[in-house]
Amino acid sequence: MSLRDQLRADAKMDSRRFGKSIVCRIVHGPLLSFIEQKGLIPNVILINNDTGLDPINNKMVVIPVSKYSQILELLQNYDVTVSQGLDVNDDTESFEKLLRINEEIIVAIQQNMILVTVSSVMPEGISAGVSPQLYDVLIDSIDVNQVIEAVYVHRTVRNLRETKKQWNNKK
Repeated sequence: MSLRDQLRADAKMDSRRFGKSIVCRIVHGPLLSFIEQKGLIPNVILINNDTGLDPINNKMVVIPVSKYSQILELLQNYDVTVSQGLDVNDDTESFEKLLRINEEIIVAIQQNMILVTVSSVMPEGISAGVSPQLYDVLIDSIDVNQVIEAVYVHRTVRNLRETKKQWNNKK
């Protein structure tokens, strides 16, 4: 298989993994720190740890909502394993187990993360990004030869509509 055929096959797999109109969670906090530490995103992208956005390039790392909790659980299990640490008396089997868990979480993150460009105006006029607890992103375009664009969407229905309007009042 030539390099061109391999790239085409990889592009087909990527386009099936992420489709248009997929709601994704914004990666921030410890998960973002782990991704940066392992070198899974380019060094030129400087993402704010609180908002998950690179305000200069409007780039962010996102994970589909259906997989986000599984990735966080893997990271927490990894943190527990690392915090227990390796004693002096530990053998190579425990060290190999730690390396295997590390590789598993890296592969899981690589398969589920996507680097998107936020194409919408920031809600509430905030230029450094919004709170990931209030907003998710919706993947707007995912063509192989185009930039993957996303727009902010509210994470909850709270505060989306005014309940004091006349047509909302029951008599």
